[in-house]
Amino acid sequence: PLLDGSLRLAMNAPQSVNQNIVLLEYHAAVTALSGSFDEVVTTVGTYAGTEGTLVGLSADGLDYTYELTYAGGDGNDLELLFVSVVPEPSTAALLLIGGLALARLRRREY
Repeated sequence: PLLDGSLRLAMNAPQSVNQNIVLLEYHAAVTALSGSFDEVVTTVGTYAGTEGTLVGLSADGLDYTYELTYAGGDGNDLELLFVSVVPEPSTAALLLIGGLALARLRRREY
């Protein structure tokens, strides 16, 4: 099948670290996937639909980065390859403030 147009993605729950996401598993022995999406639209932003594009997704205060590939799995699947996960800035700030408060309390005890 020919891929074209926009691909819209949303993540409803956090994913395991280092877990790839198979979007389309294609098992046709005669024809391969062809073409590509013009763009990938997520709740984080809009990205080019080309091979190797880094795509951002977000769930439960975590920002995930994936690499888009049309050659995943057996070489003929549309897949997001895990790259990294980081807390959103507000979550990271809260963790930093909490850590500083704990460090200050420990200092007072000594």
